[in-house]
Order: sequence, then C-alpha cells, then structure tokens
Amino acid sequence: SGSFRSDMPMKHPWPPNIVERGGHITTRPLNDPSMMNKVGHIGHMNVHPGHRQAPPPPPLPHGGHNMIVGRCVRLDELSLAEHHLSLAAQAAGHGDLVTAQAILARLNQQTNSILCSPTRGSEYNSINPKLGQHYLPSHRAIFHFKEAFASRLLGASLSSAAAMIPPANNAMDHIINKMSAYKSFFDTSLIPQFAHFTANQAILDALADGDDRVHVIDFELGFAGGQWASFMQEFAQRSIKSGRTSELKITTVVRDTGAANAGDGSRQDNDVLEIQLAKENLLQFAKEVGLNLEVDAIPLGKLQGLMKSEAGAAAIVVNFGYGSAARMMGGLDDDDDDDDGPASSETRLSELLQCIRRLKPRVVALAESETEGLLESLQFYACVFESLHESGKHVTAEAVHNIESMIFGPEIADAAKAYINLCSRNQVGGGDGHGHGHGHGHGHGHGGNYRSRLPNVTPAPSCRMLLQKSGFSPLHFSNAAESQASCLVKNSGFNFTKQQERLVLGWYNKPLISASAWV
Repeated sequence: SGSFRSDMPMKHPWPPNIVERGGHITTRPLNDPSMMNKVGHIGHMNVHPGHRQAPPPPPLPHGGHNMIVGRCVRLDELSLAEHHLSLAAQAAGHGDLVTAQAILARLNQQTNSILCSPTRGSEYNSINPKLGQHYLPSHRAIFHFKEAFASRLLGASLSSAAAMIPPANNAMDHIINKMSAYKSFFDTSLIPQFAHFTANQAILDALADGDDRVHVIDFELGFAGGQWASFMQEFAQRSIKSGRTSELKITTVVRDTGAANAGDGSRQDNDVLEIQLAKENLLQFAKEVGLNLEVDAIPLGKLQGLMKSEAGAAAIVVNFGYGSAARMMGGLDDDDDDDDGPASSETRLSELLQCIRRLKPRVVALAESETEGLLESLQFYACVFESLHESGKHVTAEAVHNIESMIFGPEIADAAKAYINLCSRNQVGGGDGHGHGHGHGHGHGHGGNYRSRLPNVTPAPSCRMLLQKSGFSPLHFSNAAESQASCLVKNSGFNFTKQQERLVLGWYNKPLISASAWV
C-alpha cells in the first residue's frame, strides 16, 4: 500500500564514513578500507509520536489570544523587532548606514534587556530546564534576524556573545556539524518527518503498478538523502511483490556554477562533498534493500537537456522539499545582486516550472513554509524554536543551538536578503537617494524621517501560485497520507489541518508548513 505506519521502524541512513559515538559525530576518510561494506551503524529510527506529551499553554497575558502565537510566544516582542528591522532596511535603502546601524544596535540592546528580565523565561523552565530562562524562542528568532540584517546591511555582527556555533576549520568539519544538526532535527522535530513522509506518500500514490522505472528529480536531496530511505523501502517492496525488476534514478538539481558564485569556492566544495556523501549513502542503502539505484547531480542550466534525454524513458516525479521551496522563491540560489526587479525573478521561476511541466511528471510534490512578510517569518521561526525547546528532555542546549545555526540560520539569512532586496526594489519611503526619506514618523540617528512600516513591499508569490500560473493543477491527498499526518501529530503541540488540497502542519495556533501535490 505504501502507507506509513507509526509502529514500523523507519530506516534513516547516514553516510557510511560518518559515525556516532557517545552522542558525538566523528568521521573516517572516504577511502578508509575499514569503511568498505560497513553498514552496521545505519540503524532503525522508530517514530513514536504518541510519546510526545504536549504541555498546556500558560495563562494568557492581558490582551487575549491575539497576543500569543504558538504556545507562549509574545507577539508584542516580535512586532517590536519587525518595527526596528523594517526601519533599518528602509534607512539602508536610502544609503543611510549610520541610521541603520543605530536602529539595529537599539534592537540589540532591547533584545538583551528582554533576555535578562527575571519575569521572562519562567514559562519554559518547567518544560525543559536544561535550557532555562536564557533560552527564549522569540529572542532566538530576533537574534538570528538581527544578525542577518546586520550582516546584509552593514557587513558586520552586532553580537559579542558566543551565541553562534563557531565556524568549522574545514569542509569536513562543516559537514560533520551539519550532519549532527540534521540528525538532531529529524530525531526531535515533526517538521521534517511531516514534509518527507507526506511527499513520499504523494509520489507513491501517483505511481502506477506498472511503473518499474522511476526517475525522481529532486531540488533538495537533503543531507545524506535521508528523505528517500523510506521511499526506497516501499519501492523495493513493490518490486518484490510484483516479481519484476525495478529501477530508481534520483537526480538532484544543484546551483549553477558561474559568475554568481565566483569566489565562493568553500560553498561549492561543501555542496560537492554533501552530494558525494549522500550518493554513497543511498547507493549503499539500495544494496541493503535490493534496489537498482542511480544517483546523479546536474546544474540547473542543464535541466533542458535532461528533458530531451528522459522523454518517455521512465515515470518522472519532481520533489520540491521544504528547503528547496524557499530557495526556489529566492531564485534558486541566485546570489547576484542585480536590480532587475521581482518580475524578472518570477519570470525565471516560471520558465523553470514550464520546463518541468514539459517533462510530464506524474506528480510534483511541494513542501513550503506558511510565511508572508517579515512579521510572519519572525513568528514562524519563533514557533519552530519553541517546538524544539519542548520536544523532550533529551534535547540539549548544544543540539538546539546547532540546529539553529546550521539549518535555520542560513534560511533566515536568505529571508533577510529577500526582504531587503524587496524593500530596495520597491523604492519604499520616497527617498531622494541621499538618506532623506519623505515618509511620516520620526527619524533615528542622523538620517531623515522613515516610516515605521513598509506597506509598499510586495511579497513574492508563493510556490503554489506559480505552479498554478504555469498550468499545474492540485491533487487531492489520499486517505493514507491524511492518516499518516494525523498519526504523526498525535499527543503533541503540533496539529494538522486539511485546507482544500493542502495538508498544513501547525504548532498550536501557528501554521508552519504545508504539503501539496500537483500534476
């Protein structure tokens, strides 16, 4: 049937040369003879959502439910941060970096005063005293956005505290840290489990019984290719039951190398190493389950050539995972800083989707965050951090900060970049280009008058909107997919709702990510 069962152990493979001892991740050289055919450390992952008992929310402060998002994240703190970040972006857009720095410094000071308040943080101590009142989810979200804005606008950090994971000494150290973060995230959070299992179920449901050759085009291979372990198990079982030989090919689409990434060799080196580790891992796992597997990576610019070579050769499915959906909206890692406007970016994305449509995929699986605008992004990450905080007694401060820095820190940096670029391209504030805006409100620092909000910033369209504009139609999820989602969120602060053709995962009253399928 291909459906998910909570009592079935899930294989979640990790690269054969990366091993875990006593809670620490270590590595061996890829060419180490002792690594040959070593798969004993690739264990089973049991998903027991029933073991997560959600704590009751605390009493609401004066103002009612509209003051709280998630379990007990306060909207007033996030709104204050949005106010400062918006003003800083507007000031920098007018070339007034002195004012932008002063605004961010003020936010830094106010955030620290919230952190040190004896009345803040007590609501979390009873849930996870390991982190205590010095871990406030809203503060952590504000911290990462503040640092991302400062880095983008000023090229510097505003924090002297050792709140971030130290940079890795080399590419392998970076990979090891990232591996540890992803493993901790999958072990402690329902977010990746919901995204992976729901997408896999949609793909399995779209395949016909006679589809013995399947080609997955994946825009987010994921660290170690972890999403595809359960899919490979189910696909191999189908082959055994049918008595036919099945072939699976996974092609991951990576960023183009070129002028946009010139001088960023370390980033490219990390990408190459990650893909190589994932490829070796998946090939090893395919041998375990008796599946013929091919794994390849192509740059985005060669997708057109793939379309010609794969016409009619196999059943094609496309996967836009949670991380890749965000990058898709940001231009698929287009790091150039041209000012050709959001219309040009949307045109490039539409062309990509038209190319995918010509492949005639059986299904396009999509997972994306439910955010629109800066304030919703702050709410989203504050609630994600809160859910990590309450994920259980086994989570440590080190693990949480590692997840923050290695997984969500880069996402927040991309979100800050996108927001700042939108502010600049929309030319909000009516400035004259010399730091003198014509909006209303009071100036800060040495600059002119800036608006306290940026109402003219037009958010980028969602992936769902672009898919519809490109001619795709939404599919209904099967009963198996809905039952799977319901099982995952049982007895947790998470919930899932069905909104038309989408399945939406939420944390208390805050929608986090949605899953949809298209054809």
